[in-house]
Amino acid sequence: MRRSRRSANRRIPLAPARPIVRPSRPPAGASPAPAPLDTPATAPETPAAAPSTALAEEGRVGQVLKTTAEFLPPVTVATALLFYFGWARSEVQAQELGIDTTSLDMSVQEYMMRSISSLYLPLGVGAAVLLAGIHLHHRTVTMAAVQERRPRLRVWARLLSSGWLVVPLAALLVEWAVPQLHDLVFPLGVALGVLLTTYAARLRALLAREDGRPRAAAPSSALHTALVGVMVVVALFWEVSAYAGVVGRGLADRVAGNLGNRISVTIYSPKDLQIHAPGVKVTAFDGENSAYGFCYTGLRLLQRSGGKYFLLPDGWTPADRKVIAIADDAALRVEFGRAAPGVPAHC
Repeated sequence: MRRSRRSANRRIPLAPARPIVRPSRPPAGASPAPAPLDTPATAPETPAAAPSTALAEEGRVGQVLKTTAEFLPPVTVATALLFYFGWARSEVQAQELGIDTTSLDMSVQEYMMRSISSLYLPLGVGAAVLLAGIHLHHRTVTMAAVQERRPRLRVWARLLSSGWLVVPLAALLVEWAVPQLHDLVFPLGVALGVLLTTYAARLRALLAREDGRPRAAAPSSALHTALVGVMVVVALFWEVSAYAGVVGRGLADRVAGNLGNRISVTIYSPKDLQIHAPGVKVTAFDGENSAYGFCYTGLRLLQRSGGKYFLLPDGWTPADRKVIAIADDAALRVEFGRAAPGVPAHC
């Protein structure tokens, strides 16, 4: 048994030794073998480039606009300007025609709707100025990133810093040279001067940061921004008031000069309304079957508001400023037409 086991053990062949294979070098010009999947190659970390201070100024201006919008919401300011303009325009027009705007009893919506037609030109010009300002600011920020152009920007910053004084004085000189522009240019000069001075402070701070010079930063607190916004809004309301006066007087002159082209009004009443005005004709009806006893012609519609018709007689003159107010009553019958100038309507 021992011999058989030994012989069996001798018959089992031994495993051959595994040869050692050395890695061969790649031939010249060949690309290196890719790294194994379980050991990814990591690239050396490189520090991220810091953003340019000039380009970051775009974000700062956006933050300033956001802060201003929080204190002075654009929709609220626009609504207030529309209402104030409509009220001021109606006030001047009513006084020129001989009445007070409180007797018109107009609503906020009516004031705003009457102001839109007269604000197309100012709103268009204002939008164009804002677009031009945004474009110039973008060019200024781009120029500030170039060192060779910074001296020119410093000169402009020094000139703009005195805008709060120079621009209003120039506006006063324009009004003195052209009296028709009284109170129309100076408020805009105040608003523009304050904005230019504020922008000059921010431009100087931007140039100092680009040069790496320690310098006091431009005032960017919420309180400073709010105060600048309040000054600009007050100047805009001042400008709107002056412009509304011009528009109101122009509309009153247009009404007086083209009275015959306005809508004619004929009123039928069961009782005598005692309307006595130049150019108004009264016709009395006889008969028991007539629903109305009196008819009034020679009236022109000024407007309807507050549940009343405000009428002008055909003989209205600036010397005799008479406006007739008739309540919108179910007992009256009011007819509207297009009577030719100088030809009164018939009952």
